[in-house]
Amino acid sequence: MRRSSTEDDRSAGQDSFLDVVTNIVGILIILVMVIGARVRQIILEPPDAAAAPAVAAVLAEATELGQTVASTETEIDQRRDPLNATDVESERADVVQPPEAEPADADPRTE
Repeated sequence: MRRSSTEDDRSAGQDSFLDVVTNIVGILIILVMVIGARVRQIILEPPDAAAAPAVAAVLAEATELGQTVASTETEIDQRRDPLNATDVESERADVVQPPEAEPADADPRTE
């Protein structure tokens, strides 16, 4: 007879655990339903008419930036062109080379 009372004690603990798990799953289902309803409401609302100028300004700026990127890419391609390589190298040489210095023998004070 003692064996049956031990099994009853164990099953009571399992029942309460299952109740807790079931409650958590139920709460999660309710939260998903509420969030889904709010998202649907947000998506279905029409955009504000006041936001249209701001959207147009952002689109104009994006177009301008796209044109800047395209012109920069064109300039990069021109710089990489092997026919223009000598021009680029001569420009670099002008920048890298310092101006001619006077000889060290010439002392301006002695003249």
